Amino acid sequence: MKSLSIIFTLIFFTSNLFAQIDTIYTKKGNIYPCTIIEVDDDKIQTIDATGSKLGVYLFLVESVKFDSFGEIYNQKQGYTLDVETLGPALEWRLEQIEKEKELEEESVENEIAEKKSNSKDVPKDFIKRDEGKPKFSFGIFYIPNALDQRIVYYDSYSNNYSIINDYSTLIESQLSYNLHKGLFATLSISYTSASVKSKYVSQRIYTNPVNTNNEGTESENTLKQFSFEFGIKYYFKEFFSNKVSAFVLAGCGKTTAWATDEYKILFQDSEPTYTQTSNKEEYLEDLNSPFLLEFGFGTEYFFNDNLSVHSSIRFYYSTVSGEYKETYISPSTQITTTREKEESDVSTRVGFGLNFYF
Repeated sequence: MKSLSIIFTLIFFTSNLFAQIDTIYTKKGNIYPCTIIEVDDDKIQTIDATGSKLGVYLFLVESVKFDSFGEIYNQKQGYTLDVETLGPALEWRLEQIEKEKELEEESVENEIAEKKSNSKDVPKDFIKRDEGKPKFSFGIFYIPNALDQRIVYYDSYSNNYSIINDYSTLIESQLSYNLHKGLFATLSISYTSASVKSKYVSQRIYTNPVNTNNEGTESENTLKQFSFEFGIKYYFKEFFSNKVSAFVLAGCGKTTAWATDEYKILFQDSEPTYTQTSNKEEYLEDLNSPFLLEFGFGTEYFFNDNLSVHSSIRFYYSTVSGEYKETYISPSTQITTTREKEESDVSTRVGFGLNFYF
C-alpha cells in the first residue's frame, strides 16, 4: 500500500510540475512551452516536457509568459516586473522538484527491499518439481528378507503339491513420474527364478538265484515369476535438499509365472500298461500368479536435486486360485481326478532403496 501511495504522489507532482504552465516565444517565431524554475539578467532556466533542464538566453527571446503573472519579459522592455516578486513561486517549484526526487529514491529503495524480502521467503535449497526440474526417477528397492516369497511344487512321494517358504532376498526396480507437486505415479518390477530337483534310486540284489533289480524316479520343477505393480506415492512435505520427507503409497499389481514339470521312471525295461496325464504345469503357474493389493509408508532423505535414499514398510494382500486335473487310464479302468484351490494371504515387506531423479 505504501508503494502505491508513493506512485500516486509522484503522478500528482509530475502532472502539476510538468504541465508546461509557462511559455517562451523566440525571435525566430518558435513557441516553447515549459516550466520556469529560475530567472536572471542573462537567461531563463526551464524544465521541458521530458523533465530535462534547459537554459534559454534572453537575446534569443521575443517574450515570456509566466503562469498567472502573464507576460514578464519582452524584447523591447526587458522584464516587465520586479523579478523578486517571482521568488516565492520559483522557490515553491524548486521544493516540489526536491520532494519528487526524494519520493523517487524512496520508491526505488522500497522496491529493492521488497525483492529481498520475497527472496528470503523461498529457501535456496528448495527443490520444485516443475518446469526445468526432474520429473522422473529411477531406483531400486532392496528387501533383505522377502517373507512372502514361496515356491509351490509337486512332491512325487506324497503325490501332491507342497510349499517351500523361501526367505531369500528380493530386489525391485522402480520408476516414477511426478504428476503434481508431491504426487507421483509409480511402476515397480521384479523377477525371480527357482528350481527343485529330486531323484530316487533303489537297488535290490538277490543271491539265490543271483539277480539285480533297480528302480527309481527323477523329477525337476522350475518356476519363473515376473511381477509388476502400478501405484501412487504422496509426499507430505515439499522437497528440500538435505532434509527428510515422509510419504505413503498404494497400488495394485499382478505376478505372472512360468513353470515346467518333468518326471520320468528310471530303469524301465518295457512300456507301462497305463497312461497318466495332468495339467501340473498350468496348475503350478496359477498358484504362483497372484493378484496384489499394496499399501505402505516410509521416509526419503534427499542429498540434492537428483539423489535420495528411502526406507519403507509395505503390506500386501494377494489372492490365487487354480484347478488341478489328472486322468489315469489302464486296460481295465479310467480314473479322473479334479482338485480346486483358492488362497488369500497378507504379507509384509520391509526394505530400503536408492532413487535417482532426472
